Amino acid sequence: MKKTLLICILVLVLCASVLVACNKAESLDAETLTKMLEVIDVNNRNKPAETPVDYQLPGKTAYSGKTCDVKWTATNGVNVSAPDADGYVTVDVNEEAPEDINYTITATLVNSKGEPYKNDEGKEYSVSFNRVVKQFIVSDYAAYKANCESTDKEKASINIKAYIYAIILPSSGSSSKGSMYLQDKDGHGYYAYSPALANGLTASDEKILAEYPLGTEVYVSGTGTVYSGQYEFNKGCSIRKTGNVATADELKFNDGSAAFAAAKDNEDNALIDFQNVKIELKNCTMTRIDNQYYYFKVGDSNVEFNLYRTNYFMSAEDADKLVKKFVVGDKATFRGLINVYSKKYQVYPLGLDAISDVQHIEYTDTEKVAMDKANLTLSPTTIAANGAEITLPATGPAFGSAITWAIKETQTVATIEDGKLKVATLPEAAMTITLVATIQSGEVTDTKEITIDIAMKQPDNGIILTSDNMGLGKYSTTVTDTTVNGYKFAHLQVMKNTYDQAPAIQIKNDESAMLCNTEAFAGKITSVTINHNVVGMPKSGYTNYVVEFATKADFSDAKSVQVKLTSDSAATLELEIPEGDFTFIRIKRAGTTDERKGTVYIDSIKILWEAPAAA
Repeated sequence: MKKTLLICILVLVLCASVLVACNKAESLDAETLTKMLEVIDVNNRNKPAETPVDYQLPGKTAYSGKTCDVKWTATNGVNVSAPDADGYVTVDVNEEAPEDINYTITATLVNSKGEPYKNDEGKEYSVSFNRVVKQFIVSDYAAYKANCESTDKEKASINIKAYIYAIILPSSGSSSKGSMYLQDKDGHGYYAYSPALANGLTASDEKILAEYPLGTEVYVSGTGTVYSGQYEFNKGCSIRKTGNVATADELKFNDGSAAFAAAKDNEDNALIDFQNVKIELKNCTMTRIDNQYYYFKVGDSNVEFNLYRTNYFMSAEDADKLVKKFVVGDKATFRGLINVYSKKYQVYPLGLDAISDVQHIEYTDTEKVAMDKANLTLSPTTIAANGAEITLPATGPAFGSAITWAIKETQTVATIEDGKLKVATLPEAAMTITLVATIQSGEVTDTKEITIDIAMKQPDNGIILTSDNMGLGKYSTTVTDTTVNGYKFAHLQVMKNTYDQAPAIQIKNDESAMLCNTEAFAGKITSVTINHNVVGMPKSGYTNYVVEFATKADFSDAKSVQVKLTSDSAATLELEIPEGDFTFIRIKRAGTTDERKGTVYIDSIKILWEAPAAA
């Protein structure tokens, strides 16, 4: 009996030891729990307060290699599901609320038994967020336009009912994958930019099209904006299916032939109501090809629009087949959706029928020369570095008329050699020259003049940075190097912007964006002059950024100067340089707080330094 009792006691002790060990393995200290709560707070505090549809939240959080379960609860009749196989919970809201529903969503840190962790005072580790389900009202196209045009930062979201007719496919490689074009039963168009979709839907074309087959009727909920002329729902808008599917008549092409033929230019605001709709343009003349842009004119108009060769909605192979139908001078019907890029209206093809009813047309030599002259352009039209060149085409862009080139002015800076305009050494002062192109087809000739800007040479003890001499292209998500006047520079999220203003250095409103020299200047920096692009200056609100000065390439000893611009600021800024023998400079976004926000547009950055001491 005593032996049996002893064994029982040993078993109990062992079990107790195991329980203690388990609790210790699971235990999280107060600092870790506090940090975990901060992670949840940071990830949720700036999310939109409005939640028009069900949404998901993670059922776990992590910090410093440790994880913890999160229990989510909600008030005012809003339900939260149990975690799914991926560990996410779903917050179930009333998508068609008859009135506003204000509720609170709360995250509480719990152990594996679902018991809340508590601090020494017995208080649970939890954080709450106020949310609202707005009264569900279906708006019309006029309300959508007004919402997009409104600059009110607190504007309410709206709901639109329409049919999905195009989705930017994941296979296209576009950063806008999953974005949707929609058309309502009255033929009005809408664009939902990067909507909030369930996890994994944008992993493949098959997944997203299986969930949202073309023709699916949905409610789109969110706020709108006008981005570079394009009317659209903002990123993160919600999509909810109604259960209905469009008929062929409800997703027909709109005939825009008359309106586009009457447009004063390819940015005409009279075309706004055609944005994002399925369009058909008849009696079009194909005029020229410029990389991915296939230009045409509608009817007797002299205004050029373009069909953009893209595989957003079709395979790359089909896109290649499509553009083979494009023959300069021929007539055709164009079909697709109307997109606005940099305020310019263009057609996105949806399939191989985007170019149809092609008619071959014969032209006289006079007509060929006239069309080649009208479509002849050069890019770039600026020379900003010693030894820079511009290739001069030998044939016309439309019909291949022969082209010869000459410089109109008598000067010694620029020459034409081997079909290129060359500048060996930049002049002391900026200048403009005129190129004369002689265009010939058969016995018919004509001329066209094109101006070229040549930048002044770099200062002896300094450097001038521009978008041209830096050779900027599109944004890069990795650090890119460039050399100007013998000095190396690195930049991230910096590009050449020509959309809405003259060519400018555009520094993205992103916390990682920066521009700096990576090798020391020859002397101490004595002067920094930044010329901001006048058109790019903030029209309302402000644009802020930071300029850092350092003696080390890693900027570990940097001193900062805060730049604050408003619509009333002078475009030219002379920086007040901190005390120090600085040989490195960096323009940095470093965050998107009120102190550092807004996209920066700069015409030029002039940096001067002390001349090196004589040997």
